[in-house]
Amino acid sequence: MSTPFSFSENSQKNLEQWLGKDFDEITKKRIQHLKDTDPKYLEDCFDSRLEFGTGGLRAVVDVGTNRMNLYTISMTTQGICNYLAELKSDTPKKVVIAYDSRLSSYDFACQTAKVFAANNIHVVIFKELRPLPLLSFACREEACDLAVMITASHNPPEYNGYKVFWSDGAQILSPHDKKILEHSALVNSPQDIKQSSLDDSLITWVDKQLDHKYFQAVSCLSFNDKQNQKEGGKLKIVYTPLHGAGATLIPGLLKQKGFTNLKWVEEQRYPDGNFPTVNSPNPEEDEALELGKKTLESENADILIATDPDSDRLAVVVKHENESIKLDGNESATIMAHYILSSLSEQNSLPNNGTIIKSLVTTSLIELISKDFGVNCLNVLTGFKYIGQKMTQWEKSKEQHFLFGAEESYGYLLGQHIRDKDAVICAALIAEIALSNKLKDRTLVDYLHDLYRKYGLHVNKLYNLKLESGQTGLAQKDQIMEKLRLSPPLALGGKKLLKFYDYQESFCLNKETDEKETLDLPSSNMLRLEFSSDITITVRPSGTEPKLKFYFSLLKKDCSSVKNESLQGHDLIEKLWSALNFFLELKQDGA
Repeated sequence: MSTPFSFSENSQKNLEQWLGKDFDEITKKRIQHLKDTDPKYLEDCFDSRLEFGTGGLRAVVDVGTNRMNLYTISMTTQGICNYLAELKSDTPKKVVIAYDSRLSSYDFACQTAKVFAANNIHVVIFKELRPLPLLSFACREEACDLAVMITASHNPPEYNGYKVFWSDGAQILSPHDKKILEHSALVNSPQDIKQSSLDDSLITWVDKQLDHKYFQAVSCLSFNDKQNQKEGGKLKIVYTPLHGAGATLIPGLLKQKGFTNLKWVEEQRYPDGNFPTVNSPNPEEDEALELGKKTLESENADILIATDPDSDRLAVVVKHENESIKLDGNESATIMAHYILSSLSEQNSLPNNGTIIKSLVTTSLIELISKDFGVNCLNVLTGFKYIGQKMTQWEKSKEQHFLFGAEESYGYLLGQHIRDKDAVICAALIAEIALSNKLKDRTLVDYLHDLYRKYGLHVNKLYNLKLESGQTGLAQKDQIMEKLRLSPPLALGGKKLLKFYDYQESFCLNKETDEKETLDLPSSNMLRLEFSSDITITVRPSGTEPKLKFYFSLLKKDCSSVKNESLQGHDLIEKLWSALNFFLELKQDGA
């Protein structure tokens, strides 16, 4: 006879509350079913509450305090309302809401609107799905106090999420994120939630008015508009929104910019929250781009552009020497950064205080390029909200002039119209760069290889380590970070550890001189190990899930044969990853 499953004290408390009179019967039936069939999973649903990670709230849609559902959406929204009420203001509060193509996104958006309206907050909500960049733009354009995007970005179909943006259009940072969670934690029952109806006079539905304003705002963001308008039709582009919101804006903007020769990946053209053609609608993953590559080849097109469901991230595949070559996030960011700086330089338009902002884990090649053009390059923590934060600071102080922002996770921003990643304007930017090269019988790959030959070959690879689910995996994650923090490997694969960075404790230790340097960045649970031969490993755990990310990078300063030396570089990184697995006593392959 099997032993009955024992729920933790916290899970038991939450379960009892959700099985009470304030919750609906369908929810209670689902809880009982899981209790009978999968109590371990149910434990994970109720053992904690959702917290804001790098991408806001994000979880599987299901019952429980640790899942996305109408109750957790409502509790979070009520918590936001209570926090906004605490921030006393003479003007009425206003929010804007958008959503992507996920199955529950529209319902979650409507529920969010009803709670805001019931709290006497004016709501602007889109009638149809729209990209995240348009939401950030709308937040600023409509002078809103806050914005909410219902999306789980590139996660599998069973997920959804809730991203919150402050009045500047950037995702919330401390203290706002912590304050919202504190207020949300006090909302434990539907009785604590105010709720109106969708016909409330405080709810305003918008159609395409903000689309047109966005197009107008980015109309000047070209570096060779005459050439684009005259020759843009010569560039054959294949586009896939991966069943998401990008279809509502990107084709229209490309056409406005002169890129009229556009072919769809028809199987992925229309919104569908089931994402039936992919396992996960993630443009980082090759599997998600298979249909796009087939269309690229059958149409004999020049480039494939792919965006994730909320259209803040963008992937590019290039037809080069009869091959379909995918650019990773570092490579696309490098190409865009160099093209922007070289174009401004040729036009004598580089500002004296021009600055590119990138995350610490994004290729250092951008730093070398920036230095070459006399431009600053600022490193910030992972999360585009930190780039948005600097943009807002500089908007007021005029201390620096923002030129471009980039993250290796396929997120980029040209322009100052929003405060987050924007795959919409960057689709037009990459098309302009591709056209400029095509008119010279070159491709984006040729452009990239020229940069490697000039500045050195940079090879980057990301390993995602997924651990066991629930509290066991979270404990494993903490143990791995503790081991690396307290006893990092002094050598790896024959490469000597030179510097050790601990961003949580804000120091850099020179392992050769034993000198410590203070880091001028907000505290973050991230480690960086710099080895001999220009090899760097950065380790960052997920804030909310049992996962870790390992970012490997190496630099080869002299690069004659890009293809061969790139293969050698990837082979070396693979060996270093195996050595690190052995050091950490990991059984998973982590790839």
